[in-house]
This record gives sequence, C-alpha cells and structure tokens, in this order.
Amino acid sequence: MHHTSENPRRPSVLHIFKIYYPDLFGGTLTVIRDICASLKDSFASAVLVCSQSAERREIVVNDVPVERVRSFGNVLSLPAAPTYPWRLWRKIAEHDLLALHAPFPLADLVFAFGFGANRPLVVHWHADIVTHAGLRWFIEPLMRRTLRRAKAIIVSDHALIENTPLLREFVDKCHVVPFGIDTSGYDWPKIEPHHVNDRGRLVLACGRLVPYKGFDVLIRAAVNRKFEVWIIGEGTERPRLEQLIRELGLGDRVRLLGSVNDSERIKLMCLSDVFVMPSVTNAETFGLVQLEAMAAGRPVVNTALDTAVPRVARHGMEAIPSAAAAWDCQPGRAPSPAIPPQPSGKACRPSTARPSPRRARNPQPPPSRRRRPAGWTPSGLRPHWPGRTCATAMCVRCSARSGCRFRWRSWSPYWAR
Repeated sequence: MHHTSENPRRPSVLHIFKIYYPDLFGGTLTVIRDICASLKDSFASAVLVCSQSAERREIVVNDVPVERVRSFGNVLSLPAAPTYPWRLWRKIAEHDLLALHAPFPLADLVFAFGFGANRPLVVHWHADIVTHAGLRWFIEPLMRRTLRRAKAIIVSDHALIENTPLLREFVDKCHVVPFGIDTSGYDWPKIEPHHVNDRGRLVLACGRLVPYKGFDVLIRAAVNRKFEVWIIGEGTERPRLEQLIRELGLGDRVRLLGSVNDSERIKLMCLSDVFVMPSVTNAETFGLVQLEAMAAGRPVVNTALDTAVPRVARHGMEAIPSAAAAWDCQPGRAPSPAIPPQPSGKACRPSTARPSPRRARNPQPPPSRRRRPAGWTPSGLRPHWPGRTCATAMCVRCSARSGCRFRWRSWSPYWAR
C-alpha cells in the first residue's frame, strides 16, 4: 500500500486596497506586504488593487500575486477605476477570507450591496476620511454597511476608536493590533554627522508627498537654521515643494530624495541626527516610520494629533520633549527666556529604557494627553500658523542622540491568531 502525503490546502486571503507596490511606497502598503510575508506558510495571499500603469495587469510582488485593475487617474483621492467593483465581485468567490484595508469606497460599494456575503470579511481600519470630509454624506452610509457585515475590525491603536464616531458604533468588533517592524536590518555601525555634510545636523523625514504629511512645514522650519533636511518619498506635492524650496532659497540644504529601496532608507535613517514627522491632519493615524527611527536609535519629532502618532513616539520619552528644552540643550545656547532652565542633563535626552512587551503591544497615551483643555499645545509649543500644532521649527534643532533601540514584537493580524 502506498501512502501519499499531501500538503493541506492553505486558506486563501484576498487583500483589497486601492494601490500597491511597485506603483507606490507607503505605510499601509508596508503593512499589507508584511502580513502576506509573515503568514505565507499558513495562508495563500493575493492582492487586488488599482493601477494607472499600462504594464501587465497580473504581476507577482514578493511571491504574492497582485492583480492591478486599470485606473484612469484619481478623482478626490479615489482611483477612477470603473471596472474595479466588477473585478472584486468576480475575485471574491476564489478566496476564503476577505481583508479590506479601509478606507476604500470602491470596495464599500460592492459590500454595501451584499455581494460576497458568503465570505467572512475583516476590515483593517487604517484611517478615517479627512481630506474630502464633505463627501461623508455619501460615503459614510456605505462604510457603515461594510463595518456592519464585517466579522472583525482591526485598528492600530485605541485612539482610532476613541476619535472616530463611526468606529464607536462597532466598538464590540474592534481589536487593537499595533503595527510592528523587523529591526534586524538596523544594526549599522555608528556614523558621525561630520561624515555626511558640513552644513549642520541632518534632519530626515519620510513619507508620500501629499498635503497632510506637512513637509511644507518642515521646509519652512529650515529657513535661517543650521541644519540640512532630506525628505524621502514621492507624490503629487513634489512640484509645489520644489517651488517652495526655490522661493525660500533652500536648494543647498533641503533635498527631495524621491523613492528609495528599504536598505537605502535604513541607511539614511542611521545617518540622520533627528527624524521628523510633521503631519498636520488626522489622516496620519500611526506613523509606522517612527518605529523605524526608534529602531535606528534616532530621536523623533512628531505632532500632537488626535491619533496614535504621539502615542507611538511619546512626548518626552521617545519623542523630543519641547521646543524650548530642545533649544536649551544645545551647547553654547543661552537658556530660553520663555521657560525656566531645565535641570542639567534632563532637558531633551530621549528615554533609554526599553518598553516592556505589554507596553510595546499596547502603548498608552502620556498623562498630558488624557485630558486636554481647549487650545492645548505640548509644553508651551505654539503652531506656526492657525490650525497647525507643530513643534518642528525649533525641535529639529536638537542635537541629542537617542540611545533607545526598541524591539517591537512581531505581530500578526487578529484573524491569523
């Protein structure tokens, strides 16, 4: 008698989003890629997205099949891909589980009309609709029907549930799974700043060049300052940022590096003195790149948004504490008259303590963010102009180096546990 051993069939998962590699690089795409890679032994993953590329419709990215539905551009940040709902409907029957990465109204349109009701749906909620909030009257009912039929809703932090009215309606379905990164590639040898440039400290920022990222804030902060700014990323804002750099005469100190591969980004992160995340709206919900900065041992400057951003790099711990303190800790600087001098050695030294595993899995807000009076800004900081609470202009001057090297645990989606 012959015994044949066959590998059991792996459940198949269809990841649904509006764009994917290699058309764009970003935090949400990294999350999808890492989910597919980390679960490849247990699940057969596939991705359905939109693309403006005229190249092949079906490609393979990191051993994951990706189908790209033709898009004719973007309308109000939404791909103009009229055949996407039809393709999604056809693909649903081929998979055991659907993983929607929201917000994506084209997919909501399919689920709202009941298609694919015989397949379990998990929603990864990455952000609320902020940029085109005027369309909520049309989109929100579709999103509500999608969340109603979802088996589970995955969020990266409790702040998203607390500050998103639509999620609060389905709080019993929400599960918090913080993002994580692979830190094995960040053990670079120490590189001194003077090996990089002779124009002051090196400030690094990374992200898609879109309005909510606030890179224009960072560029304006470099005027008449002795530091250099390198920005990694591509996007629709590039022409406007290039014009702003020319108008401010910063061509020799502000560089737009475009898209770079992972190894080059890690190298640049280890080269930098300070990492800045100047996002200005709640469209920035987590800031995965902050974990990369911490893995590289770099102090972080972020903004006081009502999302997980200031909870990932916490005020006065992983993030630089205040503008005045950052100024005071520079050698040769007179104490800021706005704030009393800080005790020696405590002004802006990022914490070197490693977070416990429980802390890394579920970071909590600092006490200063639990109850905030109207008009609150962290440690006396003031926005550059009304509506933007951003510490960038002074905080990026800090020359402190962080000794912290965080090791966030490897994470898996709720449905893979």
